[in-house]
Amino acid sequence: MKVLLYSVLDKGPRTDALHRAIFKKGYNATILETAGLRHVIQEMKEPHATLSLSDIAETPSEYSGSTTMFIILEEEKLEEVKELIRDYTKSFELIHGAMFAFPIPSYEGSF
Repeated sequence: MKVLLYSVLDKGPRTDALHRAIFKKGYNATILETAGLRHVIQEMKEPHATLSLSDIAETPSEYSGSTTMFIILEEEKLEEVKELIRDYTKSFELIHGAMFAFPIPSYEGSF
């Protein structure tokens, strides 16, 4: 069965090194620049009554402070990738963030 591993980590050189290590192990992933809502609200120059996600998407560098990674892999490979994340983050002490995974009951594609 395929699983989806989702992680959000603070940006930085150690996170970049983790992404390279995952790639060198033969895995492919989608990585997006993201920001927590708290950071977006704190960084807004002019607070609005409503938050426009399209405004954030158009100017991610103004708000982004983290990366979000999605990786689809075989269930038996999940622990290997999670262990890489634990190693590089020192169990989320050196790089703040989180990860979780869930099964994909139906999957089609070429990842």
